[in-house]
Amino acid sequence: MLVLCSLVISLVGTIPYAIWFYLAIEILPLSGEETDDVPRNMPKALILSMFTLIALSVLTLVLNSGVGGGAAAIGQSNVPLKDGLEAYFGKGVTSDVLTVIALTFGLVASFHTVIYGYGR
Repeated sequence: MLVLCSLVISLVGTIPYAIWFYLAIEILPLSGEETDDVPRNMPKALILSMFTLIALSVLTLVLNSGVGGGAAAIGQSNVPLKDGLEAYFGKGVTSDVLTVIALTFGLVASFHTVIYGYGR
């Protein structure tokens, strides 16, 4: 029974992320309406965006795991990006500012995408 309650609590906690992911995926077809030559431009743009995402994800995984005591320490962290920046720059204003900038750019980009899609 305890395992079932724990599973339900975990699943309920993931709902906001699932909804946000659904909204982001739903916007993809709307961007096709803004393209001049959809059959030529959309596949190129999607492939380039996937390669960009994969490259940045791999670089973050490799470079962030190499600092702060290695992959074991970063793997146990609740905030691996912040811990990686703190290992490199030290605890202080620089790592805090860079963490806020990284999170802000990510949130602003996804927010603009949602507004772009639903503003149509």
